[in-house]
Amino acid sequence: AAPGTERDGTRQDLALGAPQARGPREPRGVHISLTGKASEMHVQFITGEGGTPVVQFGRKSDLMTEDWNLLDTGMQDRAMTARRTSGLNAMAIVKGTTATYATADMCQSPASDASDFGEPGHVHTVVLTGLDPGTDYAYRVGLGYGQGVRWEGRYRTFRSSVPGGW
Repeated sequence: AAPGTERDGTRQDLALGAPQARGPREPRGVHISLTGKASEMHVQFITGEGGTPVVQFGRKSDLMTEDWNLLDTGMQDRAMTARRTSGLNAMAIVKGTTATYATADMCQSPASDASDFGEPGHVHTVVLTGLDPGTDYAYRVGLGYGQGVRWEGRYRTFRSSVPGGW
């Protein structure tokens, strides 16, 4: 697999090319979907532990400044400490909800058999609202643990939907 791609529950370190094991707090399965409203986007991800799910997002163009591009892989660590950058100040942080289930929630055997049950982890859902139509956005997911947020190490991008008839 190419560097930065997932393979067998590990991820490739972009700088060193060495696989790293995933921790229980590291987001996986991050994906987006439409909500039925052009001004919204549904973000969902899974972790092995609970916490308060959050998504930081803003216009992609606001993250690309004259000095540096926050979306560039090599610059993402600097994004956490560069609070003075206008692009980061333009980003919003939205909280979401978390759900999980246990064997008792399953309907019947074999799904409810404890010996066959695999822990699903925690499914986190956040809805981004107030999106402008047809606009490129950047976002990253994280979990809040009372003393701060543990952010995913990279930004992802999407283009918002346009209302019907455009």
